[in-house]
Parts: sequence; structure tokens; C-alpha cells
Amino acid sequence: MIVVIHHCIMYYNFNTSSLNFGEYLFNGHAAVVLFYVLSGFVLSASISTKPLTKINIKHFLIKRVFRIYPALWASMVVAFSYVILFHKVPFLTDHINPY
Repeated sequence: MIVVIHHCIMYYNFNTSSLNFGEYLFNGHAAVVLFYVLSGFVLSASISTKPLTKINIKHFLIKRVFRIYPALWASMVVAFSYVILFHKVPFLTDHINPY
């Protein structure tokens, strides 16, 4: 959720003081690093409980696919629905003059 809030603060129209406050309060970059560290720890802990054989690796990968893909498809449906419903929301980049 911190990364989602961080992206909302960064991409939508906010004034400079709320942008700076949101950057300090919701540090999305640190949250991503923490997520990768914890994910690596959990994955290595789940693999290290069994010996590394072809069958164990195959079962691990099949379980991961059936665990990850339903959430991926659900989040894609939510994201596309959001874009279809709210595509006219002004972004910060819409008001920046490139010249």
C-alpha cells in the first residue's frame, strides 16, 4: 500500500509542500527494497526445507504459478477498469510545458 500511495502522490496534482511531505511519509523506494529482501528470504526458506530434486523444483514452480497468476489477472482487471473509468483524471505531466 505504501508504494501505491507513493505513486498516487507522485503522479497526481499536489502542491509542492504536500508532495515533499508525502515523499518523506511514504517512502516507496525503501518499501520496494524491503519487499525484495523479504521475498528473497521467504522463497529461500521455502525451498531449503526439501532437497533440490527435479520433482521438488517442479512442484514448487507449479504451486508458485497457481498462486501468482490468479492475483495477476485480478489486478490487471482492476487496473484496466480504472483506466477505462477514470482516464480523464489530470496527471501532473499534463501541465508541464516541455519547452
